[in-house]
Amino acid sequence: MRCGVPAGKDIEDTMAAIESSQSGLASSDPETWIAENHQALGHFLDDFRQHGPGGDADDGRYAAASLPNLPFADQSFDMVFSAHLLFSDASVENGGLVAASEALNLPFHLEAVTELARVTRHELRLFPAVIMTAEDGGPHPWVDPIRERLQSLGFDVRTESSDDDEGLTTSNALLIASRGAVGA
Repeated sequence: MRCGVPAGKDIEDTMAAIESSQSGLASSDPETWIAENHQALGHFLDDFRQHGPGGDADDGRYAAASLPNLPFADQSFDMVFSAHLLFSDASVENGGLVAASEALNLPFHLEAVTELARVTRHELRLFPAVIMTAEDGGPHPWVDPIRERLQSLGFDVRTESSDDDEGLTTSNALLIASRGAVGA
């Protein structure tokens, strides 16, 4: 969720951006997609109210942080998953879903990926790594520079098709960067 944006508005903003783009929805039932996303947001907010700062069971489950500087030690997490931030929050002109004035540019993406890699022990996943504003999707134009950055940091990088988040675009891809074997 974006800071200062009411809960749920991101869902509506995403739908409006997709509807105004050339991509359309892959889902034949966008109303269900919207309802499921609002339901997921509700579950998160309930959990955050209980386990977040000031909640009845404030157990440290949530930590306030923002890219490109995270308050975690090197290799703190076995796996890091970033969904619908990088690539999606690029400008429409660069294959993302936001107005240029609100977009996260390529230098930010590279800084963010470097920071995510720093806190990743084994595997970093970025989703979706596709153009959000074209009917055929296709690889996002920043996949190659991000792949190169991750490789320079010692990661093996591959792209896999994914059916996660069915309903956003006709083509979804997951960028996976691995450092060593899990459990090593």
